[in-house]
Amino acid sequence: MSEMRELPRWEQLRAAIDVDEEQLLSAWLSGSFVNPDKEITEESDIDIILAFATHDAAGDFNYDGRDPATVTVGGVERPIDIVVGGPSADFDDGLSILLFRRSAE
Repeated sequence: MSEMRELPRWEQLRAAIDVDEEQLLSAWLSGSFVNPDKEITEESDIDIILAFATHDAAGDFNYDGRDPATVTVGGVERPIDIVVGGPSADFDDGLSILLFRRSAE
């Protein structure tokens, strides 16, 4: 049985984690929200992968995972689980959903 799932918008996530798009190559939604083998529950978190343009930019991203950001999706507040990487983290694994990609200049 297929069910419609409300997905978080990039604008919501960007605001919740305070990330500078000028330093990003891409951001991907992953985890239980896009993996059909995992059930989404009220407790399930939102996994996003941030690929920064340089390793220095990734290192400068100050996110304290001990106090996770949250975002409301479908009326439920959910924690955001962030994976941070450098330029090589810019990928498409066939399951993740592209949220943001910096335009080529």
